[in-house]
Amino acid sequence: MDNKKFSQHRGPISLAMIAEGMNIARANAKRLFEDASALYEAGRTHSAVALAILSIEESGKISILRQMALCESEAEWRQAWKDYRSHIRKNVAWILGELAAKGARTIDELRPIVNSDSDHPNVLDNLKQLCLYTDCVNNSKWTSPEALEIKDLASYLLLMAKAFVKGSDVTEKELQLWRLHLLPAKRGSFEENKRAVANWWADMGANGLSSATEEEIEAFLRPVNVH
Repeated sequence: MDNKKFSQHRGPISLAMIAEGMNIARANAKRLFEDASALYEAGRTHSAVALAILSIEESGKISILRQMALCESEAEWRQAWKDYRSHIRKNVAWILGELAAKGARTIDELRPIVNSDSDHPNVLDNLKQLCLYTDCVNNSKWTSPEALEIKDLASYLLLMAKAFVKGSDVTEKELQLWRLHLLPAKRGSFEENKRAVANWWADMGANGLSSATEEEIEAFLRPVNVH
């Protein structure tokens, strides 16, 4: 590498580039997860947790990049790149396993993942810092990674990091279909967006890009029953 300072891109990119970015993010998340697993097996739990969180963040870039396919203005591109480089915008899905353990199976039941009032993204970001650095915090108290009891949480975060790196490469065609179906519903209701996602999935299947059945799609998108 040379000594020239690089500048971060903040403008539009093509669907082909978005697909490439999603695929390299998944590959890098897998590398980070494998490194985290090796450290965990070696008893380096706190470093393993930090790398598992980094893997989760890298996987989180995938959904942000997918949404870039719907950007229409300079302001939307700027916000999308800001989200792409924000730790707390990339780690929101880490509570997926907890929600699933409580019975969440549909998109409605998983909405707490993106609840803007929830502090779970900040919790994970703080944990990452505490696993890496010493610091002086509340009431003049020193923190050290070795003082944290995180063994149970470590296994959970490694499990989540592993789950998020699964999947196949994204193609430009997939994003073309995503834009075709989701862009018209972009400013619509949640239910309109769910229907657009269902139509996208169906089109993906018709093009040999998804093996999800109509029953599986409908089950995931069905509304929560309120008693």
